[in-house]
Amino acid sequence: MVLYQFNSLIKPTPAFHWGSHEPSIPFSFFLMELMIPSGVKIISLNFHPLIQSIKSHCIGYGRGHLMKKTNSVVLAVIILVLAAMSAAHAEYSYTPLNYPDASVTEAYGINSAGIIVGRYSDGSGLTHGFSLIGTTYTPLDYPGALDTYAYGINSYGTIVGRSLNLGAYHGFSLTGTTYTPVDYPGATDTTAYGINSTGTIVGNFEYATGYEHGFSLSGTTYTLVYIPESDLTLAYGINDGGTIVGNYNDGSKTYGISLSGTTYTLIDYPGATATSARAINNEGTIVGYYWNGTTYHGFSLSDYTFTPIDYPGATSTWAYGINSYGMIVGKYKDGTGATRGFVAYPTPFAIPGDFVPADCDVDGSDLAIVITNPSLMDLATLAQNFGKTSEGCSCTPGTTRPCYTGPAGTVGVGVCRTGTKTCNAEGTAYGPCQGDVVPTAEVCDALDNDCDGLTDEDVLCGAYRCVWGTCPDSCYDQTVCSPGYSCDYNLFVCVPD
Repeated sequence: MVLYQFNSLIKPTPAFHWGSHEPSIPFSFFLMELMIPSGVKIISLNFHPLIQSIKSHCIGYGRGHLMKKTNSVVLAVIILVLAAMSAAHAEYSYTPLNYPDASVTEAYGINSAGIIVGRYSDGSGLTHGFSLIGTTYTPLDYPGALDTYAYGINSYGTIVGRSLNLGAYHGFSLTGTTYTPVDYPGATDTTAYGINSTGTIVGNFEYATGYEHGFSLSGTTYTLVYIPESDLTLAYGINDGGTIVGNYNDGSKTYGISLSGTTYTLIDYPGATATSARAINNEGTIVGYYWNGTTYHGFSLSDYTFTPIDYPGATSTWAYGINSYGMIVGKYKDGTGATRGFVAYPTPFAIPGDFVPADCDVDGSDLAIVITNPSLMDLATLAQNFGKTSEGCSCTPGTTRPCYTGPAGTVGVGVCRTGTKTCNAEGTAYGPCQGDVVPTAEVCDALDNDCDGLTDEDVLCGAYRCVWGTCPDSCYDQTVCSPGYSCDYNLFVCVPD
Protein backbone atom coordinates (compact mmCIF):
# COMPACT_ATOMS: atom_id res chain seq x y z
CA MET A 1 0.00 0.00 0.00
CA VAL A 2 1.78 3.11 -1.23
CA LEU A 3 0.50 5.90 0.95
CA TYR A 4 1.45 8.66 -1.45
CA GLN A 5 0.85 8.07 -5.11
CA PHE A 6 4.34 8.96 -6.25
CA ASN A 7 7.88 7.84 -5.51
CA SER A 8 9.24 9.96 -2.70
CA LEU A 9 12.24 10.19 -0.43
CA ILE A 10 11.26 10.74 3.19
CA LYS A 11 13.86 12.17 5.52
CA PRO A 12 13.69 13.97 8.86
CA THR A 13 14.58 17.67 9.01
CA PRO A 14 15.95 19.65 11.94
CA ALA A 15 13.39 20.66 14.55
CA PHE A 16 11.20 23.53 13.41
CA HIS A 17 11.00 26.49 15.81
CA TRP A 18 7.68 28.28 16.12
CA GLY A 19 9.29 31.45 17.53
CA SER A 20 6.79 33.74 19.22
CA HIS A 21 3.87 31.79 17.71
CA GLU A 22 4.55 28.47 19.40
CA PRO A 23 1.15 26.73 19.76
CA SER A 24 0.05 24.95 22.89
CA ILE A 25 -0.41 21.39 21.58
CA PRO A 26 -0.22 18.30 23.81
CA PHE A 27 1.40 16.20 21.08
CA SER A 28 4.97 15.57 20.02
CA PHE A 29 5.73 15.84 16.35
CA PHE A 30 8.61 15.91 13.94
CA LEU A 31 9.01 17.46 10.54
CA MET A 32 9.43 15.41 7.39
CA GLU A 33 10.41 16.45 3.86
CA LEU A 34 9.13 14.69 0.78
CA MET A 35 11.55 15.17 -2.13
CA ILE A 36 9.30 15.13 -5.19
CA PRO A 37 11.06 15.16 -8.60
CA SER A 38 9.98 17.94 -10.93
CA GLY A 39 7.22 16.96 -13.31
CA VAL A 40 5.67 14.48 -10.88
CA LYS A 41 2.08 15.30 -10.10
CA ILE A 42 0.91 15.16 -6.50
CA ILE A 43 -2.29 13.15 -6.69
CA SER A 44 -3.26 13.14 -3.04
CA LEU A 45 -1.83 14.06 0.34
CA ASN A 46 -3.79 13.17 3.43
CA PHE A 47 -3.15 13.91 7.06
CA HIS A 48 -4.32 12.73 10.45
CA PRO A 49 -7.21 14.90 11.70
CA LEU A 50 -5.13 16.25 14.59
CA ILE A 51 -2.98 18.19 12.12
CA GLN A 52 -5.88 20.62 11.89
CA SER A 53 -4.79 22.14 15.22
CA ILE A 54 -1.31 23.04 14.02
CA LYS A 55 -1.50 23.33 10.24
CA SER A 56 -2.20 27.06 10.35
CA HIS A 57 1.18 27.62 12.01
CA CYS A 58 3.18 25.75 9.40
CA ILE A 59 1.34 26.21 6.12
CA GLY A 60 3.34 29.28 5.21
CA TYR A 61 6.56 27.41 5.89
CA GLY A 62 5.44 24.62 3.59
CA ARG A 63 4.41 26.96 0.81
CA GLY A 64 7.62 28.89 1.14
CA HIS A 65 9.59 25.73 0.41
CA LEU A 66 7.32 24.92 -2.48
CA MET A 67 7.82 28.32 -4.07
CA LYS A 68 11.61 28.27 -3.72
CA LYS A 69 12.35 25.00 -5.49
CA THR A 70 12.70 24.86 -9.24
CA ASN A 71 14.17 21.43 -10.07
CA SER A 72 12.37 19.64 -7.28
CA VAL A 73 9.55 20.39 -4.94
CA VAL A 74 10.06 20.10 -1.21
CA LEU A 75 6.88 19.71 0.76
CA ALA A 76 6.97 20.21 4.52
CA VAL A 77 4.63 17.81 6.21
CA ILE A 78 3.90 17.44 9.90
CA ILE A 79 3.55 13.81 10.90
CA LEU A 80 2.01 13.55 14.34
CA VAL A 81 3.51 11.17 16.82
CA LEU A 82 1.05 10.21 19.51
CA ALA A 83 3.58 10.59 22.28
CA ALA A 84 3.26 13.21 25.01
CA MET A 85 -0.18 12.14 26.10
CA SER A 86 -1.36 11.44 29.60
CA ALA A 87 -1.99 7.76 30.22
CA ALA A 88 -5.39 6.71 31.53
CA HIS A 89 -5.83 3.98 34.09
CA ALA A 90 -8.78 1.79 33.17
CA GLU A 91 -9.80 -1.09 35.41
CA TYR A 92 -9.15 -4.59 34.04
CA SER A 93 -9.68 -8.06 35.41
CA TYR A 94 -6.91 -10.46 34.32
CA THR A 95 -7.19 -14.22 33.83
CA PRO A 96 -4.09 -16.32 33.08
CA LEU A 97 -4.10 -18.79 30.18
CA ASN A 98 -2.10 -22.01 30.46
CA TYR A 99 -2.37 -24.75 27.87
CA PRO A 100 -2.30 -28.06 29.79
CA ASP A 101 1.26 -29.35 30.35
CA ALA A 102 2.74 -26.65 28.10
CA SER A 103 6.05 -24.95 28.86
CA VAL A 104 4.96 -21.73 27.10
CA THR A 105 1.49 -20.34 26.33
CA GLU A 106 0.87 -17.15 24.36
CA ALA A 107 -2.48 -15.64 23.30
CA TYR A 108 -2.53 -13.59 20.11
CA GLY A 109 -6.08 -13.04 18.91
CA ILE A 110 -9.68 -12.87 20.14
CA ASN A 111 -12.91 -12.41 18.20
CA SER A 112 -16.29 -10.98 19.13
CA ALA A 113 -17.50 -14.40 20.28
CA GLY A 114 -14.66 -14.53 22.81
CA ILE A 115 -12.79 -17.30 20.98
CA ILE A 116 -9.04 -16.97 21.65
CA VAL A 117 -6.20 -18.22 19.46
CA GLY A 118 -2.50 -18.49 20.18
CA ARG A 119 0.38 -20.94 20.44
CA TYR A 120 1.95 -23.23 23.01
CA SER A 121 5.20 -25.19 23.32
CA ASP A 122 5.05 -28.84 24.33
CA GLY A 123 7.56 -30.82 26.38
CA SER A 124 9.70 -31.55 23.32
CA GLY A 125 9.98 -27.87 22.38
CA LEU A 126 7.67 -28.05 19.36
CA THR A 127 5.17 -25.23 18.81
CA HIS A 128 1.46 -25.78 18.18
CA GLY A 129 -1.39 -23.39 17.61
CA PHE A 130 -4.55 -23.52 19.68
CA SER A 131 -8.08 -22.17 19.91
CA LEU A 132 -9.79 -21.66 23.25
CA ILE A 133 -13.54 -21.55 23.95
CA GLY A 134 -14.27 -21.11 27.63
CA THR A 135 -11.91 -23.60 29.28
CA THR A 136 -11.67 -25.96 26.29
CA TYR A 137 -8.41 -25.87 24.33
CA THR A 138 -8.18 -27.32 20.82
CA PRO A 139 -4.71 -27.87 19.30
CA LEU A 140 -4.07 -26.61 15.76
CA ASP A 141 -1.39 -28.17 13.55
CA TYR A 142 -0.86 -27.40 9.87
CA PRO A 143 -0.59 -30.75 8.05
CA GLY A 144 3.04 -31.87 7.82
CA ALA A 145 4.41 -28.76 9.55
CA LEU A 146 7.06 -28.80 12.25
CA ASP A 147 5.61 -25.76 14.09
CA THR A 148 2.25 -23.99 13.90
CA TYR A 149 1.28 -20.53 15.20
CA ALA A 150 -2.31 -19.15 15.31
CA TYR A 151 -2.24 -15.33 15.31
CA GLY A 152 -5.67 -13.99 14.40
CA ILE A 153 -9.36 -14.90 14.21
CA ASN A 154 -12.31 -13.01 12.72
CA SER A 155 -15.96 -12.92 13.78
CA TYR A 156 -16.76 -15.89 11.53
CA GLY A 157 -14.11 -18.06 13.18
CA THR A 158 -11.57 -18.04 10.35
CA ILE A 159 -8.07 -18.31 11.83
CA VAL A 160 -4.80 -17.09 10.32
CA GLY A 161 -1.21 -17.85 11.26
CA ARG A 162 1.96 -19.46 10.02
CA SER A 163 3.64 -22.87 9.86
CA LEU A 164 7.25 -23.96 9.68
CA ASN A 165 7.83 -26.38 6.85
CA LEU A 166 11.10 -27.35 5.13
CA GLY A 167 12.98 -24.58 6.89
CA ALA A 168 10.64 -21.75 5.81
CA TYR A 169 7.60 -20.04 7.28
CA HIS A 170 4.36 -20.11 5.31
CA GLY A 171 1.16 -18.26 6.15
CA PHE A 172 -2.22 -19.93 6.23
CA SER A 173 -5.92 -19.40 6.85
CA LEU A 174 -8.08 -22.02 8.52
CA THR A 175 -11.83 -22.25 7.98
CA GLY A 176 -13.41 -25.18 9.74
CA THR A 177 -10.90 -27.96 9.12
CA THR A 178 -9.63 -26.61 5.79
CA TYR A 179 -6.19 -24.98 5.66
CA THR A 180 -5.41 -22.59 2.79
CA PRO A 181 -1.78 -21.49 2.14
CA VAL A 182 -0.96 -17.77 2.23
CA ASP A 183 2.38 -17.06 0.53
CA TYR A 184 3.40 -13.62 -0.76
CA PRO A 185 4.63 -14.03 -4.37
CA GLY A 186 8.38 -14.66 -4.50
CA ALA A 187 8.84 -14.51 -0.72
CA THR A 188 10.92 -17.02 1.23
CA ASP A 189 8.89 -16.48 4.41
CA THR A 190 5.29 -15.34 4.91
CA THR A 191 3.26 -14.86 8.09
CA ALA A 192 -0.48 -14.05 8.25
CA TYR A 193 -1.19 -12.08 11.42
CA GLY A 194 -4.68 -10.60 11.14
CA ILE A 195 -8.00 -11.09 9.36
CA ASN A 196 -11.20 -9.01 9.40
CA SER A 197 -14.81 -10.00 8.84
CA THR A 198 -14.60 -9.37 5.09
CA GLY A 199 -11.81 -11.93 4.85
CA THR A 200 -8.99 -9.45 4.18
CA ILE A 201 -5.73 -10.79 5.61
CA VAL A 202 -2.69 -8.78 6.66
CA GLY A 203 0.79 -9.99 7.50
CA ASN A 204 4.46 -9.77 6.65
CA PHE A 205 6.81 -11.36 4.16
CA GLU A 206 10.55 -11.60 3.60
CA TYR A 207 12.60 -12.12 0.45
CA ALA A 208 15.88 -14.05 0.35
CA THR A 209 17.66 -10.67 0.24
CA GLY A 210 16.33 -9.86 3.73
CA TYR A 211 13.80 -7.32 2.40
CA GLU A 212 10.83 -7.46 4.79
CA HIS A 213 7.55 -5.55 4.61
CA GLY A 214 3.83 -5.93 5.17
CA PHE A 215 1.07 -7.03 2.84
CA SER A 216 -2.69 -7.29 2.62
CA LEU A 217 -4.55 -10.06 0.83
CA SER A 218 -8.08 -9.58 -0.47
CA GLY A 219 -9.37 -12.57 -2.40
CA THR A 220 -6.36 -13.54 -4.48
CA THR A 221 -4.87 -10.04 -4.73
CA TYR A 222 -1.79 -9.21 -2.67
CA THR A 223 -1.02 -5.55 -1.96
CA LEU A 224 2.23 -4.24 -0.54
CA VAL A 225 1.87 -2.32 2.74
CA TYR A 226 4.78 0.09 2.68
CA ILE A 227 5.63 3.64 3.62
CA PRO A 228 7.99 4.89 0.90
CA GLU A 229 11.67 4.79 1.87
CA SER A 230 11.03 3.33 5.33
CA ASP A 231 13.55 0.82 6.60
CA LEU A 232 10.70 -1.42 7.69
CA THR A 233 6.91 -1.38 7.44
CA LEU A 234 5.06 -4.31 9.03
CA ALA A 235 1.33 -5.12 9.15
CA TYR A 236 -0.18 -6.97 12.12
CA GLY A 237 -3.89 -6.19 12.41
CA ILE A 238 -6.89 -4.97 10.42
CA ASN A 239 -10.45 -4.06 11.45
CA ASP A 240 -13.66 -4.29 9.45
CA GLY A 241 -13.21 -0.69 8.30
CA GLY A 242 -9.93 -1.64 6.62
CA THR A 243 -7.67 0.28 9.02
CA ILE A 244 -4.33 -1.53 9.33
CA VAL A 245 -1.96 -1.33 12.28
CA GLY A 246 1.66 -2.40 12.49
CA ASN A 247 5.20 -1.08 12.81
CA TYR A 248 7.33 1.50 11.04
CA ASN A 249 11.09 2.01 11.37
CA ASP A 250 12.80 5.15 10.09
CA GLY A 251 16.32 3.81 10.55
CA SER A 252 16.68 5.01 14.11
CA LYS A 253 13.49 4.05 15.96
CA THR A 254 10.49 1.74 15.69
CA TYR A 255 7.02 3.29 15.93
CA GLY A 256 3.58 1.81 15.89
CA ILE A 257 1.54 2.86 12.90
CA SER A 258 -2.11 3.12 11.88
CA LEU A 259 -2.97 3.22 8.17
CA SER A 260 -6.43 4.24 7.00
CA GLY A 261 -6.75 4.58 3.25
CA THR A 262 -3.89 6.88 2.27
CA THR A 263 -3.53 8.42 5.73
CA TYR A 264 -1.03 7.14 8.24
CA THR A 265 -0.37 8.03 11.85
CA LEU A 266 2.75 7.18 13.86
CA ILE A 267 2.27 5.94 17.43
CA ASP A 268 4.96 6.48 20.08
CA TYR A 269 4.25 5.56 23.70
CA PRO A 270 5.54 8.29 26.06
CA GLY A 271 9.14 7.58 27.07
CA ALA A 272 9.38 4.40 24.98
CA THR A 273 12.44 3.48 22.95
CA ALA A 274 10.27 1.34 20.62
CA THR A 275 6.51 0.95 20.13
CA SER A 276 4.55 -1.80 18.34
CA ALA A 277 0.86 -1.63 17.33
CA ARG A 278 -0.55 -5.15 17.04
CA ALA A 279 -4.34 -5.04 16.67
CA ILE A 280 -7.29 -2.67 16.19
CA ASN A 281 -10.97 -3.33 16.82
CA ASN A 282 -14.01 -1.94 15.03
CA GLU A 283 -14.29 0.89 17.56
CA GLY A 284 -10.80 2.06 16.61
CA THR A 285 -9.08 1.02 19.84
CA ILE A 286 -5.49 -0.11 19.21
CA VAL A 287 -3.46 -2.45 21.41
CA GLY A 288 0.23 -3.23 21.39
CA TYR A 289 3.33 -3.01 23.52
CA TYR A 290 6.40 -0.85 24.04
CA TRP A 291 10.00 -1.28 25.18
CA ASN A 292 11.32 1.21 27.72
CA GLY A 293 14.92 0.02 27.57
CA THR A 294 14.57 -2.64 30.25
CA THR A 295 11.08 -4.22 30.10
CA TYR A 296 8.06 -4.61 27.83
CA HIS A 297 4.65 -3.21 28.71
CA GLY A 298 1.29 -3.50 26.97
CA PHE A 299 -1.02 -0.61 26.15
CA SER A 300 -4.34 0.28 24.58
CA LEU A 301 -4.91 3.50 22.66
CA SER A 302 -8.37 5.01 22.30
CA ASP A 303 -9.38 8.59 21.47
CA TYR A 304 -5.69 9.61 21.55
CA THR A 305 -5.27 8.36 25.14
CA PHE A 306 -2.96 5.52 26.20
CA THR A 307 -3.97 3.02 28.89
CA PRO A 308 -1.26 0.75 30.37
CA ILE A 309 -1.86 -3.02 30.16
CA ASP A 310 0.31 -4.84 32.71
CA TYR A 311 -0.46 -8.29 34.07
CA PRO A 312 -0.33 -8.09 37.90
CA GLY A 313 3.13 -9.05 39.19
CA ALA A 314 4.58 -9.63 35.72
CA THR A 315 8.07 -8.53 34.77
CA SER A 316 6.98 -7.87 31.17
CA THR A 317 3.62 -7.77 29.37
CA TRP A 318 2.72 -7.85 25.68
CA ALA A 319 -0.80 -7.01 24.37
CA TYR A 320 -1.55 -8.68 21.02
CA GLY A 321 -5.29 -8.74 20.36
CA ILE A 322 -8.56 -6.95 21.15
CA ASN A 323 -12.18 -7.56 20.21
CA SER A 324 -15.06 -5.13 19.85
CA TYR A 325 -16.04 -5.53 23.51
CA GLY A 326 -12.65 -4.39 24.75
CA MET A 327 -11.37 -7.84 25.78
CA ILE A 328 -7.58 -7.93 25.36
CA VAL A 329 -5.29 -10.95 25.00
CA GLY A 330 -1.53 -11.25 25.16
CA LYS A 331 1.29 -12.80 27.12
CA TYR A 332 3.29 -12.01 30.23
CA LYS A 333 6.52 -13.15 31.85
CA ASP A 334 6.41 -13.88 35.55
CA GLY A 335 9.13 -13.66 38.18
CA THR A 336 10.38 -17.18 37.39
CA GLY A 337 10.84 -16.35 33.72
CA ALA A 338 7.85 -18.47 32.60
CA THR A 339 5.74 -17.13 29.72
CA ARG A 340 1.96 -17.40 30.00
CA GLY A 341 -1.00 -16.02 28.12
CA PHE A 342 -3.75 -13.82 29.55
CA VAL A 343 -7.13 -12.33 28.78
CA ALA A 344 -8.00 -8.93 30.26
CA TYR A 345 -11.62 -7.82 30.70
CA PRO A 346 -12.68 -4.22 31.24
CA THR A 347 -14.63 -4.14 34.51
CA PRO A 348 -17.50 -4.33 34.84
CA PHE A 349 -17.63 -6.51 31.75
CA ALA A 350 -20.77 -7.12 29.70
CA ILE A 351 -21.51 -10.18 27.58
CA PRO A 352 -23.74 -9.18 24.65
CA GLY A 353 -26.92 -10.87 23.51
CA ASP A 354 -27.56 -9.79 19.93
CA PHE A 355 -30.73 -9.39 17.86
CA VAL A 356 -33.24 -9.06 20.70
CA PRO A 357 -36.87 -8.13 19.97
CA ALA A 358 -37.46 -4.58 18.79
CA ASP A 359 -39.85 -3.83 21.66
CA CYS A 360 -37.09 -4.72 24.11
CA ASP A 361 -34.32 -2.54 22.72
CA VAL A 362 -34.77 0.40 20.40
CA ASP A 363 -31.77 -0.46 18.23
CA GLY A 364 -32.01 -4.24 18.21
CA SER A 365 -29.21 -5.19 20.59
CA ASP A 366 -28.94 -5.70 24.33
CA LEU A 367 -26.58 -6.71 27.09
CA ALA A 368 -27.64 -10.11 28.34
CA ILE A 369 -25.16 -10.47 31.23
CA VAL A 370 -23.18 -7.90 33.23
CA ILE A 371 -20.23 -9.39 35.12
CA THR A 372 -18.06 -7.84 37.81
CA ASN A 373 -15.48 -10.64 38.03
CA PRO A 374 -15.42 -12.46 34.68
CA SER A 375 -13.96 -15.93 34.18
CA LEU A 376 -13.14 -18.24 31.31
CA MET A 377 -16.56 -19.84 31.71
CA ASP A 378 -18.08 -16.44 30.94
CA LEU A 379 -16.20 -16.57 27.67
CA ALA A 380 -17.84 -19.91 26.99
CA THR A 381 -21.24 -18.30 27.60
CA LEU A 382 -20.32 -15.50 25.22
CA ALA A 383 -19.29 -17.94 22.50
CA GLN A 384 -22.41 -20.08 22.93
CA ASN A 385 -24.79 -17.11 22.78
CA PHE A 386 -23.01 -15.00 20.17
CA GLY A 387 -25.46 -14.11 17.41
CA LYS A 388 -28.43 -15.86 19.02
CA THR A 389 -31.77 -14.26 19.76
CA SER A 390 -32.38 -13.29 23.39
CA GLU A 391 -35.73 -14.36 24.86
CA GLY A 392 -35.86 -11.42 27.23
CA CYS A 393 -34.03 -8.26 28.11
CA SER A 394 -32.29 -7.13 31.26
CA CYS A 395 -29.63 -4.62 32.12
CA THR A 396 -28.39 -2.70 35.13
CA PRO A 397 -30.06 0.74 35.33
CA GLY A 398 -27.66 3.51 34.39
CA THR A 399 -25.06 1.26 32.77
CA THR A 400 -23.87 2.07 29.26
CA ARG A 401 -22.55 0.15 26.29
CA PRO A 402 -20.98 1.16 22.96
CA CYS A 403 -23.24 1.65 19.95
CA TYR A 404 -23.04 2.86 16.37
CA THR A 405 -25.74 3.84 13.89
CA GLY A 406 -23.60 4.50 10.82
CA PRO A 407 -23.05 2.18 7.85
CA ALA A 408 -21.14 -1.05 8.40
CA GLY A 409 -17.39 -0.73 7.87
CA THR A 410 -17.21 2.99 8.72
CA VAL A 411 -16.77 2.94 12.50
CA GLY A 412 -13.16 3.62 13.44
CA VAL A 413 -12.46 5.19 10.02
CA GLY A 414 -11.85 8.93 9.80
CA VAL A 415 -13.95 10.86 12.32
CA CYS A 416 -16.50 8.05 12.77
CA ARG A 417 -16.68 6.82 16.35
CA THR A 418 -19.01 4.80 18.56
CA GLY A 419 -21.39 6.44 20.99
CA THR A 420 -23.14 5.06 24.06
CA LYS A 421 -26.62 3.97 25.02
CA THR A 422 -27.86 3.86 28.59
CA CYS A 423 -30.01 1.31 30.41
CA ASN A 424 -33.31 2.78 31.57
CA ALA A 425 -34.38 3.12 35.20
CA GLU A 426 -36.46 -0.06 35.06
CA GLY A 427 -33.55 -2.14 33.75
CA THR A 428 -35.67 -3.39 30.85
CA ALA A 429 -34.10 -1.72 27.81
CA TYR A 430 -31.34 0.49 26.48
CA GLY A 431 -32.18 3.91 25.13
CA PRO A 432 -31.15 5.38 21.79
CA CYS A 433 -27.54 5.64 20.71
CA GLN A 434 -26.06 9.01 21.65
CA GLY A 435 -22.78 10.67 20.81
CA ASP A 436 -21.75 8.44 17.93
CA VAL A 437 -20.15 10.14 14.93
CA VAL A 438 -21.40 8.88 11.57
CA PRO A 439 -20.37 9.77 8.01
CA THR A 440 -21.30 13.20 6.65
CA ALA A 441 -20.50 15.00 3.41
CA GLU A 442 -16.82 15.81 2.95
CA VAL A 443 -15.87 19.44 3.65
CA CYS A 444 -12.56 21.31 3.58
CA ASP A 445 -11.36 20.82 7.15
CA ALA A 446 -8.48 18.26 7.04
CA LEU A 447 -10.83 15.57 8.39
CA ASP A 448 -12.21 12.42 6.81
CA ASN A 449 -15.85 13.43 7.25
CA ASP A 450 -17.39 10.67 5.12
CA CYS A 451 -15.21 7.98 6.77
CA ASP A 452 -13.92 6.41 3.57
CA GLY A 453 -10.21 6.61 4.44
CA LEU A 454 -9.59 9.76 2.38
CA THR A 455 -9.34 13.36 3.55
CA ASP A 456 -10.81 16.39 1.74
CA GLU A 457 -11.05 14.43 -1.51
CA ASP A 458 -12.76 16.25 -4.39
CA VAL A 459 -13.64 19.26 -2.20
CA LEU A 460 -13.66 22.47 -4.25
CA CYS A 461 -13.52 26.07 -3.04
CA GLY A 462 -14.62 27.96 -6.12
CA ALA A 463 -11.55 28.30 -8.33
CA TYR A 464 -9.38 26.29 -5.92
CA ARG A 465 -9.14 22.78 -4.56
CA CYS A 466 -9.06 22.25 -0.82
CA VAL A 467 -5.44 22.07 0.40
CA TRP A 468 -4.50 20.86 3.90
CA GLY A 469 -8.01 21.63 5.16
CA THR A 470 -7.86 25.22 3.88
CA CYS A 471 -9.41 26.92 0.88
CA PRO A 472 -6.39 28.68 -0.68
CA ASP A 473 -6.37 32.05 -2.39
CA SER A 474 -3.22 31.50 -4.46
CA CYS A 475 -1.66 28.74 -6.50
CA TYR A 476 1.81 27.30 -6.80
CA ASP A 477 0.99 24.72 -9.47
CA GLN A 478 -1.94 23.47 -11.50
CA THR A 479 -3.01 20.85 -8.94
CA VAL A 480 -4.36 23.59 -6.65
CA CYS A 481 -6.86 24.84 -9.24
CA SER A 482 -10.36 23.45 -9.70
CA PRO A 483 -11.39 21.87 -13.00
CA GLY A 484 -11.87 24.59 -15.62
CA TYR A 485 -9.22 26.81 -14.01
CA SER A 486 -5.48 27.19 -14.56
CA CYS A 487 -2.73 28.68 -12.45
CA ASP A 488 -1.47 32.06 -13.64
CA TYR A 489 2.20 31.84 -12.65
CA ASN A 490 2.62 35.62 -12.90
CA LEU A 491 -0.16 36.42 -10.45
CA PHE A 492 -0.16 33.03 -8.65
CA VAL A 493 -3.93 32.83 -8.78
CA CYS A 494 -6.30 30.38 -10.49
CA VAL A 495 -8.05 31.92 -13.49
CA PRO A 496 -10.73 30.50 -15.80
CA ASP A 497 -9.42 28.51 -18.75
